[in-house]
Amino acid sequence: MKTKLFLIVTLLLSILVINADAQIRQQRSFNRPGISNGISRAEAFRLRHMKADLRRDYLRAKMNNGRIGPLERRHLKQERKQLRRAEWRMRHNRRG
Repeated sequence: MKTKLFLIVTLLLSILVINADAQIRQQRSFNRPGISNGISRAEAFRLRHMKADLRRDYLRAKMNNGRIGPLERRHLKQERKQLRRAEWRMRHNRRG
């Protein structure tokens, strides 16, 4: 009797866990960054690469001697502004 009850409870718990995992995966697919902001997939891809380039430049500047000099700081600031401008333009390009 105890083994049957144990098997039934285990089966119900496993079904609940599988269902919860499926719901979490579905939410992740709907909450892609950019799509909810009115940005297409291609634009989101481009923004991700631009952000990665900015991060890489920052790490290179830090790796040089542990400090970021004035020229490097100016270059990083320009890239950051360019990224923000591109993101704003992609969001507000009046596509229906």
